[in-house]
Amino acid sequence: MAQQPPPQQPPPQPWTSRPEIDTNYDSTNHRAQNVTCLATHGTKLLAGSADGRITTYDLEKRSEIATTPRDRSGHDRSIIGCSWFHDGGVFVSACCAGNVVVWDANVMKAACRFDLPALSSAALSPMSTGPTAAVCAVGTGDGACRLCDARSGACHSSLAHGRGAVSALAWHPSNNTLLTAGADGAAHLWDVRTLKKRGSLDRHDLSGA
Repeated sequence: MAQQPPPQQPPPQPWTSRPEIDTNYDSTNHRAQNVTCLATHGTKLLAGSADGRITTYDLEKRSEIATTPRDRSGHDRSIIGCSWFHDGGVFVSACCAGNVVVWDANVMKAACRFDLPALSSAALSPMSTGPTAAVCAVGTGDGACRLCDARSGACHSSLAHGRGAVSALAWHPSNNTLLTAGADGAAHLWDVRTLKKRGSLDRHDLSGA
């Protein structure tokens, strides 16, 4: 009896899986030449630009909301940092000229402006929670961290982080403790009520109180 040939297998189907990415949303209508920084809060996006403007976007509706004016109340130089306050109704931005502006996101008008020395870099961290959370920490290229109070309109305090730029900032949820980190490889914990250092992290070694 002749041996039957094995049944032919169907040819493999071409790979048809596609990544779950929506490529139809394009925000290239942003007015800026270059986008220099981004920050999100829920479905809202901040996009800072090289021409000194900040544009807000609704990521859920895939649409532009508004853009800040380029005038004396805001910025006329490249934006180097932007961040939302905790409620999403206020955001803060900094430009290389040293201007730090607190914005009312509902009307896109400057609520408060701080004029600091020229910034080669900036780290921004508004207070995280609470109705009185109106203070923004601004890290600068000269190794300082300034606390800017949107209620009084003054930078009433400064923390001497160390050598080099302050590159990152973070608040504890209690708003009483601030963490600064910089180009010198160190991270410091500060009690902002007393402006005293609570401890330090340097090359993964813990010291201080």
